[in-house]
Amino acid sequence: AAAVAAVLGVSVSAIRSRRARGSVLALRTRSGSWVFPAWQFDDGRVLPGLVPVLRVLDGSVSAWTVASLLRSPEVELGGRTPLQVLQAGRHDDLVLLVASHAAAGWA
Repeated sequence: AAAVAAVLGVSVSAIRSRRARGSVLALRTRSGSWVFPAWQFDDGRVLPGLVPVLRVLDGSVSAWTVASLLRSPEVELGGRTPLQVLQAGRHDDLVLLVASHAAAGWA
């Protein structure tokens, strides 16, 4: 959390709050530690377009499954991953649609 706080220029408590609200992806390790995938950050901020996707997926499955979805190629995205689409600067509704379909399938 301290490293993420430094990257984003916020306090550690702000990162803990964001983790609790689901506005950053936090993965709990087997040892109980929290880790934050570096690929969700871009230029000192959370990757644009990621937070709405995280909110759509919130609570439907584990954060590890969410991370896997974000890194898995999707037919609806032309074989690209949701993460690749977001990193390319496209924040269109198609990524949200993929996330919504996944969440509905997991429910």
